[in-house]
Formats: sequence, C-alpha cells, structure tokens
Amino acid sequence: MLQDFEEPEALSRWKADHVRATRLIGKGGAVARFRYPAWMPGSDKWPAMRLPDETLEAHSDWRDFDTFALDLGTSHPRTIHLKIRIDDDRGAYAIRILPVAPGPLRAHRLSLASLDDELDLRRITRVDLYLSQPAADYVIDVDNLRLEADSLRAEARVLIDPLGEDSSLTVQVEHNRRALVQVVVTRELADRAVIVARSASAGRRLQLKAGKELPAGSYIVHMTSTDPAWGSEPLKRRWGPLELALPAPDLVAWFEPSTRKIRHDDHPDSAVPLYTSPSEIVVSPGGEVVLARNEGEAVQLVLRAASDRRLRVAASELTPVGFDTDSTPQLQLYWVGYVHTQRPEDYAVEASGWWPDPLLPAGEIALRRASSTPLWIKVTTDADTPPGSYHGEVYLRTDGLSELRVPLHVRVYDTTLADTTAIRTVFSLYEHMLPQVYGERMARRLRSDYHEFLSQSRLNVTSLYARSMPRLTDLRRQANRRSGLNAFVIFSLETRTYSARELDTLARELEPLVQQLRQERILDRALLYGFDEATSEFFPEMRRAFAFFKQRFPDLRTATTARDPSLGVDTGLASLVDIWIPLTAYYDPLAAVRARTRGTEVWWYICIAPTHPHANWFIEYPALEARLLWWMAHRQGVEGFAYYSVNRWANQHTPLTRINDTHLVNWNPASFGTANGDGSLIYAGPAGPVSSLRMELVRDGIEDHQLLHQLAESDSAGSVLARELADRLIATLTDFTEDPALFAQVRRELLEVLARRSAGEIDR
Repeated sequence: MLQDFEEPEALSRWKADHVRATRLIGKGGAVARFRYPAWMPGSDKWPAMRLPDETLEAHSDWRDFDTFALDLGTSHPRTIHLKIRIDDDRGAYAIRILPVAPGPLRAHRLSLASLDDELDLRRITRVDLYLSQPAADYVIDVDNLRLEADSLRAEARVLIDPLGEDSSLTVQVEHNRRALVQVVVTRELADRAVIVARSASAGRRLQLKAGKELPAGSYIVHMTSTDPAWGSEPLKRRWGPLELALPAPDLVAWFEPSTRKIRHDDHPDSAVPLYTSPSEIVVSPGGEVVLARNEGEAVQLVLRAASDRRLRVAASELTPVGFDTDSTPQLQLYWVGYVHTQRPEDYAVEASGWWPDPLLPAGEIALRRASSTPLWIKVTTDADTPPGSYHGEVYLRTDGLSELRVPLHVRVYDTTLADTTAIRTVFSLYEHMLPQVYGERMARRLRSDYHEFLSQSRLNVTSLYARSMPRLTDLRRQANRRSGLNAFVIFSLETRTYSARELDTLARELEPLVQQLRQERILDRALLYGFDEATSEFFPEMRRAFAFFKQRFPDLRTATTARDPSLGVDTGLASLVDIWIPLTAYYDPLAAVRARTRGTEVWWYICIAPTHPHANWFIEYPALEARLLWWMAHRQGVEGFAYYSVNRWANQHTPLTRINDTHLVNWNPASFGTANGDGSLIYAGPAGPVSSLRMELVRDGIEDHQLLHQLAESDSAGSVLARELADRLIATLTDFTEDPALFAQVRRELLEVLARRSAGEIDR
C-alpha cells in the first residue's frame, strides 16, 4: 500500500498544483477528494496532485509487481479522463490515461509490463494525477494507491538458428514481472542425456542463448523461472526433441503471419516448418492463406541466407484442388522494405534502427548475409471466385544454388465480402506533397493513381482540412470506384473567430455545390468539418458558426474533433453537431450511446496520440494493432474513422529508392516531428504509390470489420456471435491480444461461421 488516507496527515503530504483536496470519512474509511478546476484561457492547463516524495522513497523499486492500482470514482455525470504521469530517476517519464466513469470507487490498474520499455522500474521517483485542460469543474475521489503482484506467468518460445550464425538455440521469455530464469539444453544420446549448454539471467523480458554451434542431433530445452520476491512455485517449460542438422543450409525459408513484423535478426520458432536449399529431407505442409470471396489477405515467407546472394522470385498460378474453375485467386509478390528509424520523443519503442514497412516490387534482390528478408505474398479473390482449396508454389532462385520450391495453400470460404464498407472513413490525401516529391508535371499525372490506390484500399479519399470545395467530377469518379463513396469533407472551418460577413460569403460559395450534391443524392455523405481539436475557449465561436450553417443548410452534416467529453450536452452543441469524432483514448461508451440515442453519430480517430497501452500504427508498434483497431470499432459501434493524412512526407523531396538493390530504402520515416509513420501510410514510389505493411493491415482491418458487420446484421444470433468473436481478442481499448496466432484462429472462425450461415446451417 502506497497511500490509503487512513492517517489524518496523509493528504497534507501531497503536493497540490491548482487542485483543492479534502479528506472524507465514510463507512468504508477515509478517501481523498480532488477538485480540479475547469480550464480557462490564462489558467493552468494541467492541474495536478502529486504522491508524497517520502512515499516513493520508501517504495521506489516496482520490478517485483504486476500493476500499479488505485480506486477512483466521481459524481460527475460524464466520464473523466484522468492522466497519470510516472517518472524514474533518469528523468524519463510515462503518461497513461484512466477513464473514470460516473459512480462509486472502482479499481483502475496500470500494467507495469507496459511501462518497462519507458521507465527504469528500479527507481520510481514521481507519480502525478492530473487533468489536461479540464472542460468543466471535476471532482474525483481517490483511495488505496497500491502495487499488486499476481502469480508468476511466462510466455516463452525457442528459436532455431538454422544457419548456425550465432546461437543454435535461443530462448525468448517474457514474464509478468521480474524473475530468475535458467535454461538447460541436453543432447539426447542413445543411452543418456548430456547437458551441453546452460544459461541464466534475471529480468522480465529476456533472451538467453542456449547453445552455439551444436553438433547435429536431438536436443531438449528446459526452462525454469523462479520468483525471487514472493517465492511462488517455479514455472517449468520443456521443448523437444528438437532436431539440429548439419551441415547448415545455404538458404532457409519459413512462413510468418502478416500480423507480425520481422526484424533482421529474427529467427524461426522451433515449431515452424523450414524450407532449405540445398534441400534435405524436409517435409512440411506449406504456408496457408484463408479468406472470403472478394477479399485480400497476405502471408510472409521469410528468407535467410548464409552468404550474400542475388535472388529471383516467382510464383505459379493457383490451381483448384478437386474441382475446375477459370476464376482462381490471384497472387502478388512484394519484398518487405526497411526504413531506418531514430528513437522518437513522443512514445517508447522496443528498438530503433531498421524496421519493416514499404512493400517493394518483387524483382531481383540482393540478399544480405544473415539478414531475415520477408517476401509479402498477397492473395486476392473476386466475388465469383469459387469457394474451396487452391494450391501453388513460390519459386526462389539464387545464384549458384538449386531452385527452392515452397508450397502455398489457399482456402476460400463460401462467403462474399461486400464492395462497400459499413464503417465510413475520411482519410486525407495531402495532394500538395505530390509535387514536393515528383515535381508539378509528374504529380498531376500521378494524382489519379493515388486516388485509385486508396480507393482500392477501401478508403474514402478526402481532406479534413480542405479550404476549397471538392470537384463534383472527382466525387462522381470516387463514387464509381470499387469502395464507393460514403463520406467526404466539403469544407473545413478553422479553429478561430469568423465574422458574420465571412460566414455569409462562405455560405454563398457553398450554395451551388450543395445544390448539386442534393441533385446527385450524395449530400448525406458530405461533411462540414471544423474546429479541429478545439478546446472549450473556442466553443462559443463553434456554436455560432455551426448554428449559422445549420440554419442555412439543414441537411448538410457537421463534424468535429473538438474536445467536448459531453458530446454537446454540457456545451449547447448537441443540436449543432451531427458527428462527434473523439480520440480513441477519450472515447466514452456511455456518452456515445446517449449521443446515438438522439441521432448523433460518434466516430473516432488516432494521430500522434494515443500511445501504448492504446493501439496505434507507428512503424515500431506491433503490426496486429493496425488491424485490431477496426475490430475495436465494430465492438464499440463506431460509425466512422478519421485520419489526418496518409502521405505526410514532410522530410522527403525525392521518390523512394532501394539501397544497393537490397530491401533497404532511402526514406526518412519521421513524418510528424520524430514520430515514425504518423500520418504516413504510403510511400512515394518512382512510378506512383507504394503500399506499406501498415496500409495493407489497415485495409485488412476494414475488411474484417465488414465481415463482422455482415455477420452482426444477419440476425440477432449473428450479432451475438460477432460480439463474442471480438470479445476473444479485445477486453478493453487498452487490453487486447498481442498474439497473431490467436487472431488467426478467431478470424478463421469468423469465416467458418459466415460460410455455415451462407450454406443455411444453424449456429449452435
């Protein structure tokens, strides 16, 4: 226990910064009540309460705990987003957001594992509870600040180095808190087992080398994790027998899911089938891709060579297994390119350096020795692709080696993904960035290619910050593309004061287009967006501007990312805003339900925020998060997703180029300050748009969302099933799976459920 306020003097030791604190005595004991004042221009933006220094001096080492917990409650009718700042003695700090819902005290917890990348948990020196520019006077009750430890848990796997470059066997292990780990490797002989390697270390996340240049043979890996702080029962794991063969191959390949980012030093899991050249007696099932009709899905084939080599890749056509058809799934091959990142200032990362992201045309490539190089294999189907199994091969040819053939299996389920999407999107294309990279003439020629590419990615191309109105011809063209047109910004109002004359002039300029959109019957998809991320000081101006346009154009919908936790109820904006777009971290399910009840839509957005433990799609963040954001959107009933830019190339003035024919590229990924990939989901290729691993996963997530929607809309049982599937991956917006294998299993079940229902079978 760090603080329970039972002592009368406890609260007096806290440091208050523009917050009034009182101690209340009730039936359950004492609690603290913190009163945070509403922010006004000129006042303090971040009123805070700080845990006493002497408390942390006595309890500064948090390594032996799982969570930092505290009880929070409020009588305020809206959810309050309390921020917690935690510092270590190096000057590093981490910030987390806790949504405090109306009601009595409830436990809120922060995972210390999620803080381990950002802080030195050996020496915590500061804990602040603060609000950022409070929209109203907020009262929060606080009690029982504490550190908690659960039973020791471990997630571990054994990696094999098939080329024998570093360590024949490596154990990667991650605990819920600090542990002592010992790894023992035994070689299985005919009459006995002999210990050939031993390794030990202490920590939460460890990588132990468990044997270098081991001879060919059969091995068992034993791991024991012990709990130094709490003395619980040791955890024991065993792998094997694992077969190591010599001599080491010249080239090795293995499959990884599209939802895992592969670093250059990554090795295959011991359970993953390997393909080698020259080929030994290796029998393995091949890679598998499962998808619906009218969908795209990918898998990665990772290559690793014992020496520098040039490699060519090709693939056979997919052939149906057991039936005939001319409409087979199509294969597209890309090399996963790597960009070099510097450590960002705004979020913690596992590592900086070379990270996978751009998808490059699969021409000849120079493989670098001992560098894992992924091949992105994308499978696409049409609406008329027959369901069933298909088989193909990927051919790898390197200089001086025989051809390596890797089998690929595709399963198409008997369910068809709609062309349109249930969730609406407004993703901005910064058209002014095109001439910056290409020059004016080439940019004009490529403009339609970028629009077409984004449409094929199931996104609505628009500009959140449009200061000029879209061309009707462009809107018609977008409406005729595959994904259609379900949302676009007609104009964007700045966050400032508008004179009556300015508003009238703008309305007269809008009038002809509004009339045309009515005639085209697409005005319901137009958004008058404005007051981007505006705080309460601009709400009076926002009320005046939105009221003017609502009176002038009652059927033109308004949308905003203004920071109003009440979604208009407390600010007089409820009848003037048709679409509220909060940051995912500030999304309040209760306020959203109330808004939808009165006919208002609630979307959400991400940008440079939020950071972990919320999901985002920075280049260094896990690949799966870009996809799960859309499962979260379905789970929350979010109607739309806004993103400020797909091509913020602030530091780039020439197209992307490869370095010495490798999969490394010349591109500065710091797209917003030091954030890598923020506002930049695509690259400027020499001849047009180049997709990214993250862009592909965003499109896949949109398609997942549509499949969930189609299941949920089928009937009440389908709605329950869709919710249950999403619940297996997501508990809250900060508690979701990181396991690509679990995601693949749940997604397959989604396809199976849809296929059964398509065939008229009843779910039980």
